[in-house]
Amino acid sequence: MTKLNQYINQHIDISLSFETIAEYMGMSRTSFYAKMKTIKNVGINTYITQLKMKRAMDLISRKEMRRSEVAYSVGYNDAGYFSTVFKQVTGKMPRKYQGE
Repeated sequence: MTKLNQYINQHIDISLSFETIAEYMGMSRTSFYAKMKTIKNVGINTYITQLKMKRAMDLISRKEMRRSEVAYSVGYNDAGYFSTVFKQVTGKMPRKYQGE
């Protein structure tokens, strides 16, 4: 998991594909998916989203960047879509989260 987390965090600002990550981990897509479900009980896309939102929450709470900059820094080209995903994960819109 450490190797996976490091890879995702190093490439968090881009759109990561399941195939690329599985290849990096030296596994087939099927075995990588099965291992993720066993270890984390979520698929890789959900796991990546969780890590991205965790980073976004940290960046937003620092109040050093605008919300659109935070969205781009965690790999979302559409700030509106980022806000939607952020709310799904955290239960709050980014501006409300920043106001705390």
